[in-house]
Amino acid sequence: PMSENHLYIFSSSFAFLMLVLALSVYFHPKFGTNLTDKNIQIGMLLDFVGNGIVMLGGVLLLKYKEVDFGGDAVVKPLIDMEDRIPGDFRTKNPNENTVRDVIQESMDDLTKPPSNNINNY
Repeated sequence: PMSENHLYIFSSSFAFLMLVLALSVYFHPKFGTNLTDKNIQIGMLLDFVGNGIVMLGGVLLLKYKEVDFGGDAVVKPLIDMEDRIPGDFRTKNPNENTVRDVIQESMDDLTKPPSNNINNY
């Protein structure tokens, strides 16, 4: 039940604390007495930068309000199936001949007996 932004801030703060503790032990004079060169190298620097970015992201997430999807929403279907032509992807338009209508008319023309009247051509 912890929000995501609080988890980011908590985990980056804890990681930052652990880094500081590790560095304080590493740079203590009694630790590694035979080490001649004690310095922070690229791994620790990248860890500090990464923790800073995670913490900054968590703080920026606090600014944004969360969207509440618990309202009274009406879910309408994307496609009204009552207004569809079976086998066709378009909606009905009473003034438009569909592909099915055009094919049916051409089939009707083919099944008509041939006319001997030369004026029909």
